[in-house]
Amino acid sequence: MKIEKREPGTHWSSDLGGFRISEWADVDELLAFRDGRRASEPGSQLLFILDDRAQAAYTSGHARNKHELLNIDPESLPPSERALYEKDARFTPERWASVAVPRLRALAEETTLSFKEDLIPIDDPDIDLLALYRDPSGVFRTPLDCLTIAADEASMAIAALPNGYFQGDLTPMENYKLAEYLREGFGYEVLGLGSFLAAYVRDEPVGEAEARGVIDSVHDLYPMSDELAAEWAGMLTGQRWFLLSYRGS
Repeated sequence: MKIEKREPGTHWSSDLGGFRISEWADVDELLAFRDGRRASEPGSQLLFILDDRAQAAYTSGHARNKHELLNIDPESLPPSERALYEKDARFTPERWASVAVPRLRALAEETTLSFKEDLIPIDDPDIDLLALYRDPSGVFRTPLDCLTIAADEASMAIAALPNGYFQGDLTPMENYKLAEYLREGFGYEVLGLGSFLAAYVRDEPVGEAEARGVIDSVHDLYPMSDELAAEWAGMLTGQRWFLLSYRGS
């Protein structure tokens, strides 16, 4: 696996630093990389940018503006940070985290995640989620960018590149609430977020019975038959990672 360290300001829609990864063997190798970084930097969260990274950057920028997740007056910044903003139109990673994390948390406290079958079915040709389990190259594309953000809370990895912009999509706050729901219920932590995909990881692979419990817990986000739910649970069984779509209909 080839790992390139990326300095703050090199991502076109985030002021955070991170890594660019290529030539990995499989998803397990990516998970091992993530595990190692989390162990060495427990006060930092890592977010893989899934599916189309250019589209994810585009929608994240609009989502941040729409919900004022980085509503900072440059004139209020210290001189060095103000000079950076005037020169490159960006903030320091520390400033990004200090504003985006509490703002996302505050908005999430005012948000209710509803399960009303409002998302596009996972077997819709535009999603085809189970095909992505069979061939994760459409999830973790090459090169794969990941961002790091200073945050103690695992679900706040989302604040590195908040997403959920188009009508009907889960919002950044709803994506955070869903991450917390899966963390509290099944031990999943945020692994990645893209323009329409969200991925989670846990310490141990999920067994057959619990896999069905995981799927049942999110079943009502989508119109879905019991047969499709059973197939999804089968894909999840034996895996540490869990993938879903947050795209609205």
